[in-house]
Amino acid sequence: MEWNIPCCSGIGDRLLDIWAVLCVSKLKNVKECVKIHVVTTKDNKNFNFNQESYFDSISIDGCEIIQDLQPVKYGTSLENSLPSLAFWGTTTPQKIYSLNLGVSLKEIYECFKEIAKTTRVSNIDCDWAKDYIGIYVRRGDKLRNNNEKIPPYEMSKSYADRLHNEIVKYVSLYYPFSKVIITGDDHEYMEKLSKCLKNDVVIQRGSATEDLTILSKCQIIIQATKYSTFSITAALLGGKPLVNFNDILQEPTVDWDWTCIIEKDTIKKKIALVVARYKEDIKWLSYLARNPQWEVHIYNDGDDLDPFYSSYFTIHKGDHVPGEASKYLDFICYNYHIMKEKYERVVFMQADPFPHSPDLIGLLEQSKHWSIPYQGLTYGAFPPPWGSETKRLFDTTKYIGNLRLWCEEMRSDLTSVDWDEPWLSQWKQSLHASSLPYKNLTDVNEFCANYGAKAGSSNKWYCAIFAVTPEGIQQQNLDVWNKIRNDSKININYTVFETRGRIRERKQYNSGKQFAILMEYMWCPLFSIKDDMH
Repeated sequence: MEWNIPCCSGIGDRLLDIWAVLCVSKLKNVKECVKIHVVTTKDNKNFNFNQESYFDSISIDGCEIIQDLQPVKYGTSLENSLPSLAFWGTTTPQKIYSLNLGVSLKEIYECFKEIAKTTRVSNIDCDWAKDYIGIYVRRGDKLRNNNEKIPPYEMSKSYADRLHNEIVKYVSLYYPFSKVIITGDDHEYMEKLSKCLKNDVVIQRGSATEDLTILSKCQIIIQATKYSTFSITAALLGGKPLVNFNDILQEPTVDWDWTCIIEKDTIKKKIALVVARYKEDIKWLSYLARNPQWEVHIYNDGDDLDPFYSSYFTIHKGDHVPGEASKYLDFICYNYHIMKEKYERVVFMQADPFPHSPDLIGLLEQSKHWSIPYQGLTYGAFPPPWGSETKRLFDTTKYIGNLRLWCEEMRSDLTSVDWDEPWLSQWKQSLHASSLPYKNLTDVNEFCANYGAKAGSSNKWYCAIFAVTPEGIQQQNLDVWNKIRNDSKININYTVFETRGRIRERKQYNSGKQFAILMEYMWCPLFSIKDDMH
């Protein structure tokens, strides 16, 4: 059997095409040597005849590659070609399966793997690479300006910057002491990346066949690009795990999927840290942001942040509504459908959490001991100095390790289980006196009924610093969260006359702050649907 395949792009595309036609031939029980004519196409102006050298050293069992570098037209001498071969490396096992050859998808996977194993690309001696992890840089024509319309197999410069940070964090967490090989098409960026890694780094600059062979020998292969058939081919050639970050960076990608026959190196889910900032100093978060386990999101109502500390933050423009609730709800609503795939937990907090949680940094590092689905992370509803009654309550302090946790338990009508708190009744009166749509929702069951939410435990935690699982958030549907979010965005000041003893005072309140206080009582019931959750 003879095949013609186009020769108008890189070696990764070409090998995937060759493997595809060999796979079809093998599944059709072709016994004789398969001849593959590598041809260029008449209308291809970008063809580089240096690609002839690609095939000088390639050999595959049961296959003869013939370099017929003569222009032809599609649809003439390509009678035996698969139609998708015209699109460069896109004839995936799924497409071959659609040809109805009478074999299972699993058999096609195994056929591809066996053919890849018998492929020799270069005679270069590179067994030394087995002690390295490989990073393949592919930028060049796949890197576009941010304002351009970008195909799914290419990336914007902002995507490339985010990808760079993910790669540096990933290597520093999972392979801090491994030796690294970087190869690819952008030597300037390869140098930059090497300087950002603390590892011993070798920058490989050989021919395409040499780089491909060396990459295939590495322990794992990291794609420093959105999509690359070169690194896919290397992974198949060496039977090595492939790491791609698009699941985390969440942008559209190609629909031709090779991952089914490549062992994907699992990227562990992160903990998202959602921070509502006004003017607080958040330099202390730089440490967490550089840890690959964490993804720090800052909702910033204040001045621009110093990039010396904030370069690893994801910064969102704030809504300038006083209080943290609207920022928390922005994150929930915008990430609702993807958070289960991306995050193990989501932590919500103010930018200066320490008056409410002095041991917070230690608590953040004890995530494996947190309760599911919700874990309060405070040590008191308000900072010291405390009165004698509050100090008595702290006799019931809870601990994770030697780290302090305590929060006032509340009834469904937002009264304290343990003591009469004057401030709470004053706050309720100030809310009831307003014209806000939620002014009478100071009962958990009434609040949940108003927004169509399911009501959970009402007597657990009262706080604005907490961790919750994505499953806990998704116990309420997105419509519920959007309704609550809409009310959180109301930002008005109003005046209330309050009488204390014989004194009548005029006091001003802000709706955003009032709603944030209300939500401190409601977060736990919204996340903890089952009463046995704590």
